[in-house]
Amino acid sequence: MDNVTRRDPKKLNNKMSLDQLQALTPNLNWKRYIALVHATAPHHYIVTSPDFFTALNQLIERHPLDHWKTYLGWHLLHQSAPYLSAAIVEENFDFYGHTLSGAEKMQPRWRRCVRAADRDLGEVLGQAYVARAFRPRANSVSSTWSTTSNPRSIRTSSPSIG
Repeated sequence: MDNVTRRDPKKLNNKMSLDQLQALTPNLNWKRYIALVHATAPHHYIVTSPDFFTALNQLIERHPLDHWKTYLGWHLLHQSAPYLSAAIVEENFDFYGHTLSGAEKMQPRWRRCVRAADRDLGEVLGQAYVARAFRPRANSVSSTWSTTSNPRSIRTSSPSIG
């Protein structure tokens, strides 16, 4: 699907049943996959790019299972590298950080940990910060402001925060 086609919401909303999805990709056993991940099968699926699944099906036909195992194993290792041994972390940085990106040295471990926590827990950390940093009275006033339909009533009837 080209960029112009992807901007058309009507072309992205391809509602399909499980049987239709299976027909689109006969080399993927969707029922088995759904069972293995312990998911509940919905009544329908929204397939935003049927062409992708058609091409994926052709790739599955074209390459042997051992190639897929190697390819997916490599991606699992690469995505998990920051959480593995120091040697793997360093090798991953040497190739992706230094060779491909040109970084002279790896960020210190504490900074990598802070970035990972912010990336993975940003919303939850923000909620915890708000709960601790703002007094309950200030929270109740702000919620009163947000639920008031008349902006003038905020100026005249809201208690001061303090």
